[in-house]
Amino acid sequence: MPPDDGNSRDSSPRSVLGRTLDILDCFGRDNTIQSVAGICRATGLPPATVHRILASLVEWGAVDRVDRGRYQLGERIWRLGHWVPDIRQLRDVARPHLVDLHDDLRAPLVMAGLDGERVFAIDRIAGRAHHRIWPYRVTYGVLQHAAGLVFMTWGARSLPAKQAIEPTHDLRRLLATIKQRGCAEATLDGARWLAAPVFHEARQVRAAICVALTSDTATEQAASQLVRAAAAISAELTQLRMREQ
Repeated sequence: MPPDDGNSRDSSPRSVLGRTLDILDCFGRDNTIQSVAGICRATGLPPATVHRILASLVEWGAVDRVDRGRYQLGERIWRLGHWVPDIRQLRDVARPHLVDLHDDLRAPLVMAGLDGERVFAIDRIAGRAHHRIWPYRVTYGVLQHAAGLVFMTWGARSLPAKQAIEPTHDLRRLLATIKQRGCAEATLDGARWLAAPVFHEARQVRAAICVALTSDTATEQAASQLVRAAAAISAELTQLRMREQ
């Protein structure tokens, strides 16, 4: 990003909007609280510009001032995100199925999405004993987690074309096995994860539902239940889309 010398007062909507979005983009999962200095380093904007835009964001409620010179995203951003139609519909449809599956398997469940080359938790059903399973702020590479393997197997539309992973013969064989089985399996952080795809229109994978198995859980039985639940969610989403058309 070209540096801003702080003297330009370009107030065109595109310029102001672009700078504002650059500042908001600094508040990621690993940087929930940001200083003015940190935002300046990340965006290349001068302190005067950052202070001016942050003041407007605080006034609007998009950003909260934590203490002197430190900021975090505000509740108004959360409220806006909560009403994103596709995500709200996905969670509303999937959650009852995840709750039923949690009751049956007595294991934590996560619904995962894809962001660039990493997977993240959209929703989670877990008791107190498993509340640390896949925190919302944690993301995994597509080859690290079973959810990522699901997105690779079924060719998620949002997976970048520049994906640095060139499928080897072994990876192609693994993905073929996953497609035949209907779900992926991977061990991560001491848990054995199974993941199955949730589709929307045109058989595009929309999300993955995942279960973290304990050592005494029957893997194939759990896999079968997971695949059935994912298929039921996919069918319900498809029906809703057809009614909306």
